[in-house]
Parts: sequence; structure tokens; C-alpha cells
Amino acid sequence: MRPVSNTTLHPDVNCSIRTYCHSRHNTNVAVAEETFDCPLVELNLIAELPNGDGYEFQHGKKETLPIEIVVATLVAFWNASFSERDAMPFRDLMYAPLSPGRIFRLDENTMTLYLERLEDLTDGALRYEETADLKQVYRGGNLNPMELLERYYA
Repeated sequence: MRPVSNTTLHPDVNCSIRTYCHSRHNTNVAVAEETFDCPLVELNLIAELPNGDGYEFQHGKKETLPIEIVVATLVAFWNASFSERDAMPFRDLMYAPLSPGRIFRLDENTMTLYLERLEDLTDGALRYEETADLKQVYRGGNLNPMELLERYYA
């Protein structure tokens, strides 16, 4: 197999980064649509380095990330990865592959703030408990992630 050329790779990588990062709004661009930002930019997952020499993932609080999106992701992750469990350790929600903590690049304090609102949002289907160094989410009923998304986007 031949290696991919930079002229092929550069536009694809640039497009992927611009999905999550503000464009530079170059006024010399011939097509106006090329200066538009994707709605995913609002998630603040990736930012350009101050010196303009690269990009970095943003960890921590996401002002524009609704709890319904986080919980829908949590439920989908739980169903796909650990469907037989009735309890999910905090560590798995933060650090397991495809977990909400990793997908949204949340820090532990921000994740805790989302989890503390679980019981009210899910009418008791999910609840977060923190006791003596044991942080877990418990499932007390079935929850469809699409219903959470429909509730938010309705």
C-alpha cells in the first residue's frame, strides 16, 4: 500500500479539526461557506494553541453541553459496554473507552455535577451515590437514550 500524500491528507485533517474548532475566518477565502463554523464547535472540545502551531483537547466544564446529551451518552455507553451491570463505577464513566468522560473530555468535578442531577432528570431510573470512597451510578429502571434526546430537542 502506498503512503497517503500530504496534499490528500491535509484537507481531510483540516476539515476534521474544523468540525470541533473555530475556523480562522480568512477573508481571502473564495467560498464564503468555508468560513462557517460547525455547530459542534460550541462543545469546546478542541482549541487552537495560542501560538497557532497546533491544537489541544479541552478538558473540564463545557458550558454548552446539556445534561440530556451527557445522560443519553451515559446510557448508550452502559447498554453497549456493561448491559448486565446494575451499577456503574465512576471510574468507568470517566476513563473507559467510549465513556462520557472521555468523549466529552470532562474533568471529575464536572462529571460529578452532571451525575448529581441524574435522579431528577431520569425520574429515578438512574441515581448517583458517593459513599466512603465509592462513587457509582445505579440503574433502577430502563431508560431509552433517544427519549432523552427527544426531550431536549423538542
